[in-house]
Amino acid sequence: MRESSAMSGAIASLSRLDLKAVIAVAVLASASPRGAESAVPPELSAARAKYAAALEAAQTPVRARYASDLQAIKARALAARNLELAVAVDEELKTVSAGGAVQQTLRERLIDTTWVWWQSETVTFLRNGKLRWSIDENEVWTWQVTDQSKRIVEGRNVRGVTYRFVFDEDLKAGTLVQDKGKPRPTQRLSPP
Repeated sequence: MRESSAMSGAIASLSRLDLKAVIAVAVLASASPRGAESAVPPELSAARAKYAAALEAAQTPVRARYASDLQAIKARALAARNLELAVAVDEELKTVSAGGAVQQTLRERLIDTTWVWWQSETVTFLRNGKLRWSIDENEVWTWQVTDQSKRIVEGRNVRGVTYRFVFDEDLKAGTLVQDKGKPRPTQRLSPP
């Protein structure tokens, strides 16, 4: 009898431990960045968008002043017949849009954006010229802008497979070719 009650106690303890282990595994699996799609939570996307809008609003007058200063330098350089300076300033002015905002490079615009790779697979462009794949967060690929004006990015994964993105002007969609295969559409998932 005593043996039976000891056995029941051991089974009850084991069941509680097993239940705790199952719960711990479930919690860890749901928190894993390799979860179903490892998508950015909507709250984080909204915060990023708000942050980007606030930065843009704060930078607009500074950028406009910069464009104005460049115009003044160019006018003085031309008046002094300093063509070297005038050409250098003119090149800088080409990076300034009509509204006075300095245009970001394609590389700058892509950093921290997430795109569709294939079906539910995604890739995220990282600051260090690396690309993170949603299927294996530890497998990091390389990327580089190969044609700024045509918005082309090329790279290679760890197995040597090459890929090429060609982005639309607004950087919300584009095409992707993997190892000279058939082009397929891609779209930006975050930030929106």
